Amino acid sequence: MKYDKFIYLFLIILTSILSCSKKDENEKLVSDTFIKKFYFEHIKSSEKKWDIKCDIAFLEQSKNVFKCNNTIINVYSNGRKISYMKANSGYGELDNNSFYLKGNVFIISYSQNIELYSQLIHFDSEKEFIYSDFDTRVINKKENVEVNSKGFEAKSDLSNIKFFKHTTKKL
Repeated sequence: MKYDKFIYLFLIILTSILSCSKKDENEKLVSDTFIKKFYFEHIKSSEKKWDIKCDIAFLEQSKNVFKCNNTIINVYSNGRKISYMKANSGYGELDNNSFYLKGNVFIISYSQNIELYSQLIHFDSEKEFIYSDFDTRVINKKENVEVNSKGFEAKSDLSNIKFFKHTTKKL
């Protein structure tokens, strides 16, 4: 009889633990919003500064962050598109307009005629600044030069670019 009471008590405790963990999972699912064909644009002083597009996004509203698949960011200046960024995935913090692009990152600067390839970059739209500590390949079509580096920093149109540990070759 004591043994049966012990099993009964154990099952009650186990059931309550499992129901609590299921509740936490459900609460998490409710706080995350799934968005297909996500689009968001940032306008400052009635001028479009950038926009972001994703095939699929998960928005965590409580933290004001989102994760994207197949991410594209366009950067604008004076009403013209100056840069195009594309990556397999992205992570954005909407409170400070800061984004990470990861996996097959490709950036093209229309104003500088530069292409950039990397695996991870950070885009700080408040400072209009892009940087990475990862291997980066840059092709400057205007100067017919290729630069391979261990990271870089630049303005969002890839102007004022500074390379870390780099090699340069003429194409």
